[in-house]
Amino acid sequence: MGSIYRDTQGLPPEVGQSIRDDLQQYVTTVVNQEWSVQRKGKTPDQGWEPLRKLHSSIVTIEPTTMSQEVIQAELLKVLNELYSARASRLSAVQGHIPDVVWWIILFGGFITVGFTYLFGFHDFRMHVVMTMIVAASLALVVVLIVALDWPFRGEASISPDAYIKTQKSWSDLPFNTGLGRTGDAPQAVRN
Repeated sequence: MGSIYRDTQGLPPEVGQSIRDDLQQYVTTVVNQEWSVQRKGKTPDQGWEPLRKLHSSIVTIEPTTMSQEVIQAELLKVLNELYSARASRLSAVQGHIPDVVWWIILFGGFITVGFTYLFGFHDFRMHVVMTMIVAASLALVVVLIVALDWPFRGEASISPDAYIKTQKSWSDLPFNTGLGRTGDAPQAVRN
């Protein structure tokens, strides 16, 4: 996203500002509207409209110089990467580990803990400690799997900070005229 914003400097001012405004709107929508929906485990769709508007702004550029043609090509390349990143983010909200895998993990955990009882120990306390350590290790792995299966929920979740920091970095650019028509910068989303 940041490179789209920066690359518009090489376009005519009104064209570049239009693209920057559309990009600002997309980022604001993702942070302020979509992120809270993702945290609930639902797939958001509010960002599609501003992304399509951004796409339209880029594909309708009518380059008048060779450098503008190169910039448009680069903008299209990065826009396609943005579409791909969005698809991955939305897929992470939807895609979860199937129930059969959870059954296999549970069954494998019971087998592993049960296997510890096949070892011969002379001290029963040592045997209990070893079994507890194996069970705790397996429990930690399951907790990690759950955290990774729901990447936008809980304390160890993905935050929109990268979007917010990127958007704030745009204010330092020499051609920036504020936030344009899109309004205020996004606010951080909290649980």
